[in-house]
Amino acid sequence: MFFWIDMVAVKSTGPGHGTPLTDVGTSPDALVGWLTSNPDIEIVTPPESATVGGTPMTTLTAKASDTADYGEPECPANPRCADFFTNPRWWGPGFFGIGGDEEAMFYLGTVTLRDEPHTVIIALSAPDDAGLSRLSSAAQPILDSVKWPA
Repeated sequence: MFFWIDMVAVKSTGPGHGTPLTDVGTSPDALVGWLTSNPDIEIVTPPESATVGGTPMTTLTAKASDTADYGEPECPANPRCADFFTNPRWWGPGFFGIGGDEEAMFYLGTVTLRDEPHTVIIALSAPDDAGLSRLSSAAQPILDSVKWPA
């Protein structure tokens, strides 16, 4: 389970994968729109409303599409790999990506911290659908207990 703040979308496959995309907004709606329209990403469960820590969020589950063409032999599931997000300020050239049968469940919302709105992403990642189902069940009490700092 990952808790991220102020993430940006990255080029999902091909040369330059993992590079921040400047033409995709950083709001939850913009990131959900990018995820659901990206041909390199297959949406396993469509966006739906959720609440985490009293904050409305959008949740969805995604994986690399069958047509993803990562082009990088370091990905064990090449060519079926896809990159999703980074935080250039803290991660440098790093990024979050998955491949093969891996699935990621995302919760995206806006949280106000120190009087400023920030996009928050909570991510659960597992090797396959069954693993993500087990992880999601185990993570629910944590999600139910979240209290955002002011």
